[in-house]
Amino acid sequence: MISWSGRGDLVTLRTVECSTTVSDLGGTSLMAGFYVNELVLALLRRSDPYSELFAHYTATLASLAVAADDVEAVLRRFEMSLLREVGYGLSLNQDSVNNVDLSPAQRYEYRIERGPVPVDASCTSEMIFTGAELLAIGQGNFCEQTTLSSAKRLLRNVLDHHLGGRQLKTRGVFAAMKRRA
Repeated sequence: MISWSGRGDLVTLRTVECSTTVSDLGGTSLMAGFYVNELVLALLRRSDPYSELFAHYTATLASLAVAADDVEAVLRRFEMSLLREVGYGLSLNQDSVNNVDLSPAQRYEYRIERGPVPVDASCTSEMIFTGAELLAIGQGNFCEQTTLSSAKRLLRNVLDHHLGGRQLKTRGVFAAMKRRA
């Protein structure tokens, strides 16, 4: 919880309460925490209340502190929550052309601002997913590695679109860490 007073961009910080501290995080979890912070700063409007999102933010940091093996799934769930809270929630259960439930075996191209559009086998795009993958992502079910990889690809593209060309520094640091490992 944070409280401040003042007008405009120059305010005086009055109190800060934090239930999870950065010192609870280490290694990949710490970098994931920085990534979550960077997303929040990049996508939220100043002074708008996002109480539900910040409850999820706190839970995400707590999960990162204890779930070192599940960092990717924790991040995907937070990204989904963040997009939903800022008004960019993903439509992952209905075909946006025919307004019918997704078919698990059908291939879809996910179009940002529109949703899943059925495509045939000849269509190639970075945003092609099976109905089963989209349904699992929408349910936050990341048990299968293929679903987790698809969720990362989908959410990266959607977030990049809404970031409007701004690059996230933590992504570069993550990549450098993986190259060194």
